[in-house]
Amino acid sequence: MMMETEEISKMVDTVYKNILDKFNPAARQLISAGKVYLKALHGAAAASRMYVEALSKLARHSQQQGSWGGCSDIR
Repeated sequence: MMMETEEISKMVDTVYKNILDKFNPAARQLISAGKVYLKALHGAAAASRMYVEALSKLARHSQQQGSWGGCSDIR
């Protein structure tokens, strides 16, 4: 028994619609997760830069103190 072209077309449309209905939410979720990950990565990079700057400042300050053994505020 052969299906008519219109029936086949409707079945194909239904299959594609079901695939898209299930795929689109997952794709949106993946994109959203990617954006959150990228934002977190930028935050981690900024924190890392600040940490390295603080260590550098501490090292410069300790070099300035030299062998005097004194103590002062780090700003």
